[in-house]
Amino acid sequence: MNQKSFFQNQSVTDLAAEQEFLAELNVETRIVLGFKVAEDILEKLLPLGWQSTPPEAGPSKGANLNVIFADRLLVQNADGLPIDGQATNQLAVIAVPARHLVSNAQGVLIVFGLSSKAEGTPGPYGVFAPADVICERGLTVSQDEKVEVNENWDFSGENGSRIGVQLQFKRGVPTRSQTETKAFSYKNPSFYRIYRADQGADVLYSKMNNVNSTLIEPSYQVSFLGLEPSKDKAELISIISLPWTVRRAFLPQL
Repeated sequence: MNQKSFFQNQSVTDLAAEQEFLAELNVETRIVLGFKVAEDILEKLLPLGWQSTPPEAGPSKGANLNVIFADRLLVQNADGLPIDGQATNQLAVIAVPARHLVSNAQGVLIVFGLSSKAEGTPGPYGVFAPADVICERGLTVSQDEKVEVNENWDFSGENGSRIGVQLQFKRGVPTRSQTETKAFSYKNPSFYRIYRADQGADVLYSKMNNVNSTLIEPSYQVSFLGLEPSKDKAELISIISLPWTVRRAFLPQL
């Protein structure tokens, strides 16, 4: 991919977004777990006037809570300079797909997060807390050129917060796409960013699409804000590996 063309050339999308300000550029690898959680948990994660909107199709169909593990390989400001103290970082993010019932604004609510670096707290959404982090990733290439991946993510924060996953899988060929997402702050829902990304997705597990061809039984733990949806009130819907996501974050002109 030509990085200059993605970051700098003006596209049709850019022309439609002239009333926006570029806030950040970042390059990440991600693991995303999609869960269907019980209504009594979900209602605690939605601000007044917001409604859950899980995907109606695709590998994460029905997932109303996403747990995102992000290894931020490079984070730059609008001038292309590394952001002090946050040029690299590791994050665990709890996100809920939702829409506002009055304005019909739709995207994901950033509910909670843990950050390896203190400079990443509380973050632009005001919900990130510092954490002790283990992030281990290993690759084994066999003689038949198949790649086996082992990943271990473990975020331990204050007040018993812990978000982690252990995975072993055979890497597939990712599907490349361009996406646009609005991400709203749970703490202050009037604040949002618009993310435009070029990314690759490798679906490791999908309950709805009956995909589980390369994934060895995963283990995970999710505990935050006094909630533990990973114990007995959540159903795992999907696991998706994003070996790359290159994103531009925009702020709307108010």
